[in-house]
Amino acid sequence: MARQRGNIGRKLVATLAACVASIAIMGSQGNASEADDTLRLAWGGGAGPLETANVYFTNSRTGIWLAMNVWDALVYRNPETMEYEPLLAESWERVDDLTLEFKLRKGIKFHNGEAFDANDVVATINWAVDPASGVLKARETAWIDRAEQVDDETVRIIAKKVFPAAMDYLATLPIYPDQYMAEAGREGMAAKPVGTGPYRIEGLDPTREYRLVANTDYSWGSPKQAPKIGKVVIREIQDLQTQVAELVSGGIDLSADIQSDQASQLKNMRGLTVTTGETMRISYLGLDASGRSGDKYLSNLNVRQAINLAFNREAYRKALFGDAARNIHVSCYPSQFGCDDSNAVRYGYDPEKAKQLLAEAGFADGIKIDLFTVPSVWVDPIVADLAKVGITVNVNAMPWGSLSPKITAGEVPVLADNHGSYSINDASASIGYFFGGGANDYSRDAEVTQWLAEAEGTMDPEARKALYAKAIERVTSQAYHVPMSSHVRHYVHSDKLSMKPHGDEILRLFEYSWGK
Repeated sequence: MARQRGNIGRKLVATLAACVASIAIMGSQGNASEADDTLRLAWGGGAGPLETANVYFTNSRTGIWLAMNVWDALVYRNPETMEYEPLLAESWERVDDLTLEFKLRKGIKFHNGEAFDANDVVATINWAVDPASGVLKARETAWIDRAEQVDDETVRIIAKKVFPAAMDYLATLPIYPDQYMAEAGREGMAAKPVGTGPYRIEGLDPTREYRLVANTDYSWGSPKQAPKIGKVVIREIQDLQTQVAELVSGGIDLSADIQSDQASQLKNMRGLTVTTGETMRISYLGLDASGRSGDKYLSNLNVRQAINLAFNREAYRKALFGDAARNIHVSCYPSQFGCDDSNAVRYGYDPEKAKQLLAEAGFADGIKIDLFTVPSVWVDPIVADLAKVGITVNVNAMPWGSLSPKITAGEVPVLADNHGSYSINDASASIGYFFGGGANDYSRDAEVTQWLAEAEGTMDPEARKALYAKAIERVTSQAYHVPMSSHVRHYVHSDKLSMKPHGDEILRLFEYSWGK
């Protein structure tokens, strides 16, 4: 999950000034990148460095990006239509509620020349679901019981229980070559990764650099399409100020880590373009309605509703994300199956009503609450809005590695956070994540938990929609969360590069090209 860093805008002016001279001396580095057909990009400024190229052993967003470009899954989710398209599988059918059968494409080879067939799918899936493998994709594979080979070109994926979002999760699981994986092992796949995707890894220095080259055999009709740029050099640069300096001087052609304040200053720089796109990521406040943390105020419905009414969503969205984002009224992204906010109770900006509700709850003199978050600037408007109605916020900012165990242990009264649903286009990855009775559920509403379990336990789409609608009405009327807005991602890139952002936040390097 990507986390926002602090505001470095105060230092940016000096950075830009220092780089202008280098531009005059060096000329346009973007032309050089186009001339040698090499896209140079930086990542790591949000989630930190990608520590391994064996993508089953990382939960990093950049690991998802690498997997999309180097490997293929059985199916591809079209980022525009959100429909599933044949990838390594040419067709599929549901045999029963637990079983999906896939017919595989013929004639595909891995980057090392190994032929792709059913053995690779069965070996990859069964290895990934085996707890002994130690993979970090448990979220994506926990629903799978096993994979079975029917013949060389047919496999079956059998679920442990009914799992409606199976296809979305299968679209995230890269298929490894079984022979190479058996020979090389975990460390070998990390040192010399092998996939079937549009790019192959030519060289790497983990946490520092990854060098990709176009897969010239990628001509078998993949919906991903053959890459248009011959080479890609990915540099791990965690410091955003350094990324900005590299963009301005021409050292890199693209960054997807840039924050709004930086993007607004870079959009007028000669040779650079800022492309902004809405993402599936949402921001929210989670409220401890069940009292897990020992807070004495948030179990009161009037207090939770007052917090919702005190927050100015519209001003927040415009200030932090602009018009590319949207206000949300329930903690899910609108494209997700089951995320229909027509049943949601909507809270407008009404500080006077918020004060009235606090008074009715017996807190006319105000209250003090503890808010936990990662270091960022986006909690400032929340603190200011709540202060206007008499709610004093004590902000506890800490790195995600320190905050995450506190959340799961039930120690967080108010959580200011964002959630990208792991790019899964189903409400089970958002509403189910927040209110399904797991470690992240601070409402502990037995009815909601039951409805969500039923929604995730039937293949009937209409029944699922009805159950999610009941859950949405309940969690919003009880004000268990303060849904805030969708997020945007800013892509700052050379004006010689043509690229398009997608809502799932995944970089599809094979789509990019030189020239407008």
